[in-house]
Parts: sequence; structure tokens; C-alpha cells
Amino acid sequence: MAYPCLLWRADTQEPHQAFCILVVCYLLSLQEWSKAPVCKASGPHADAPVQQAGRRTGQRLRSLGTQARLPQQGHRALSQEMSFRHLLLVLQLSQLLAVTQGKTKTVVVAREGDPATLPCGSSQKAIAYFTWKLPDQTMILQNPRYFLTKVSDQRFSRFNSRTGEWDRGSFPLVINNVKMEDAQSYICEVDNKKMEVELRVFRVTVNPSTRLLEGQSLNVILEYNHLVDNPSIQCKGPRGGTVKRATAIFSVPNLRTQDSGRWTCTVTLNQEERTLTINIFVLGFQKASITAYKSEGESAEFSFPLKIEENARGELRWKAEEASFFQHWVTFSVQNKEVSVQKAADNLKLHMEKTLPISLKIAQVSLQCAGTGNLTLTLDQGTLYQEVNLVVMKVAQHDDSLTCEVRGPVSSNMRLTLKREDQEPRVSKEQKVVQVPAPEAGVWHCLLSDGEEIKIDSKIQAPGSTDVSDQAAPQ
Repeated sequence: MAYPCLLWRADTQEPHQAFCILVVCYLLSLQEWSKAPVCKASGPHADAPVQQAGRRTGQRLRSLGTQARLPQQGHRALSQEMSFRHLLLVLQLSQLLAVTQGKTKTVVVAREGDPATLPCGSSQKAIAYFTWKLPDQTMILQNPRYFLTKVSDQRFSRFNSRTGEWDRGSFPLVINNVKMEDAQSYICEVDNKKMEVELRVFRVTVNPSTRLLEGQSLNVILEYNHLVDNPSIQCKGPRGGTVKRATAIFSVPNLRTQDSGRWTCTVTLNQEERTLTINIFVLGFQKASITAYKSEGESAEFSFPLKIEENARGELRWKAEEASFFQHWVTFSVQNKEVSVQKAADNLKLHMEKTLPISLKIAQVSLQCAGTGNLTLTLDQGTLYQEVNLVVMKVAQHDDSLTCEVRGPVSSNMRLTLKREDQEPRVSKEQKVVQVPAPEAGVWHCLLSDGEEIKIDSKIQAPGSTDVSDQAAPQ
């Protein structure tokens, strides 16, 4: 004779686990009660309740088995008890199987700020009554009498459905402007079925901002809720190169102006990829340094093309070649894209344009001006730096010698040459001063060249010459 084992409600994480437990228990209960006093089961959370139930059942059966001669009424009572327990077992198995087959789970991944569509459909492909709820049975929206009805809860003010899809058997839950706190499970009930949709949300932010200064670092941060598995982010900039992958923070140090443009980032969550674009603007000077080559007495102009949207403060400090320290040449400010000079050196004829781009002009340069300067531009995000160089040449005749001199930062391979017009060079050296004693009458040229490129060409009229084709530089 076989007896069913005592049933219980297993506290399992998945319905199919509880179903397996009950099946095993049922099969064991079909053995002889003397051989199976305790019902064993497998699965999480089930072992202890099964053993306790089995011991109680075994004690009950053993007490019944000690009665050698049972009256007929006792047999009928035992048979009724067995039938009731068999019926209870079948009923619970059928209910559990119905729950297992009737409830499905879907995962939707959305980016914060984007809309998210949680699917729910009917096999009838026609309009039907449905409800959307939270797992705690909090109502979100439904369609009694086939009209959309939403609860008056501020939490769900961004929640809606697409009524135009209802007649096709589709009843989606649409969440506009998704937020991180929206990440959880949602339940759709339709056609006596429950469908669970789990929303997983991620967020991508740029630190410190999408407008950066040259030399700063770009940090693209991936944030996500606890439901997300195996997250990663990789980005590629306009300069191309190797695509970098990171778990939470994608970082690029020491940005250059060439990094301005569209960045493409790929986010991977739960083995699902999402591609997004970020427009990055890197503000900086076009060159690390600029150099002006001028003859003494000429004007020199420095221009700093920048697309400045913010207010800024600027300063140019200068160190002449023969000076031992930097001097303040000019301080200025940029307000509403207008440039105004705060203070300028008295011994220089400096002029700054009032409109952008920033432009500085020296009316007349001299050998004493030649040197190196540093322009600093301070904005809210940080400070930009630009090196400025001025190379000045002077050619003059003293007594019976013609002298050509150059000051300022020049490379070691630059060459200084003195030559009479239409003649071969008289002297050419990699030095900053060259001389020609007792020069012949005529037009003389002093050239500063870098390879084949001539940087400065100054002219002077030697005494006795009557043919001057170009205006001579001041002597």
C-alpha cells in the first residue's frame, strides 16, 4: 500500500524549482510507507520543511501500521484520508504548473532620459482588458471598458500606453524620460496571464563637461542599477585610433583640439549593445607656440583665434632676451565677447582689438623687445597657455663695418647671411651677429634663413650707392 507524502508550499526562487520538489515528493510517496517514512526533496529552501513533513507523516503511518486488526470503519477512514491527500497533491501540482506556464519574464534595457517601451501582448491579436502593476500589486494603469485609466500618483505621471496598438493585441507600458529609480519589475495581466517585464536602466555622463580645455582629461562615466550584468563601455574619438574598453569609467587624458567632434560610445549591458554619440568640444590654441620674425622698426601682430563663449581674464608676461625676469606687458578681460585692456606697459605702444579673436599689435619693435612671452587665459573651466616669441633683426653701419644682428629665440640651424644685392654672400654663419668690414657701396641684404625658408630680409644702403630698388630699413 502506498501513501502520498505531506504537501507544503516551498519558498523557492523559481516556480520550476518548487514544481520539481513536489514531483520528487509525489514519486517517493508512491513507495511503501514502511520503506519511505521520510520524504526527501531537492532544491533551495526545501530540505528542512520536507524532512519535518516526512517525519510527521512517517509517525502517522507507523501508528496506523501497529494496529494488526483494523475494524472495517477504520479501513474506510484511512482510505478516505488517502484519497483526500491524493486529491490535495494533484490540486497543488496543477496550480503550480499553471503559474509556471502562465508567467513569463522579459528584460528591457533603457538609457536614462530616453523613452522605454515595456511589451505586453495577447495571443488573440485583438483588444482585451489588461492591467499594469508593480510586484506589490500597486496599480499603474489599466483599460476598463477599453478606455485608458491611470492612477493619480505622481510617480507614474510619465507612464502611458499606446492605444493605437490595442486592436492588434499589443498593450505596451511606455515610460517617458526614464529615470534610474524606474529600474524594477513590472507586471502585465491580460488573458488570465501574468507577464513580468524587468526594466534595467543605465546612465552615461561626461565629466567635467562636454566643453573641455586643451590638456584636460575626458571622463565618460557609465552608471547602472544593481540589475545590470557584465557592464562595459568603449568609445572612439574623431582622431580614430585604438578603441578603449572600461567597466565603469572611460578616460582619455591630455586632450588636444583635434579631439573636438563626435565621439561614438558603445555600452554593453547583459550582452546587449547600445550605441550613442557625444559631441565634445576642446577649447585650445591652434599651436603650442607662435613666433613673429620682424625687422627693427616694423610692427608685429599676434592673433589668438579661439571660439570663446565664456567670460575670461587674460595676461601677457614678457621676458626680453637680455632680461633676467618676466615683465607684465598687458592684462585684459573678455566680457560678452568684448575685449577690454585693464593695464598695459608704458614703454610699449600696444594695441588690442576690442572684438574676438584676441589680437595684440606692437606698433614698432626693437632689439630690446625681442624675447619670449607667456599668454594666460583663465576661464571657469581652467587656464589656457600660449607661448609667444618675437625675433627681431637690425642691420646698421658703424664706422667702416656693416653689422647684422638678430635677437630672440632662434633654432641652432638658422643661418645669418650678409650679401650685396645680386652678388654671392660675403658672410654666412650660424650666429646671431655677422659683420662685413669696408662694404662696397650699394644695397646690402641681411637674411635670416631656416633651410630654404627665409624668415627675415632686411636691407640697408651702404654709402656711395645711387641705386636703391626697395625702401631700406631704419638705420
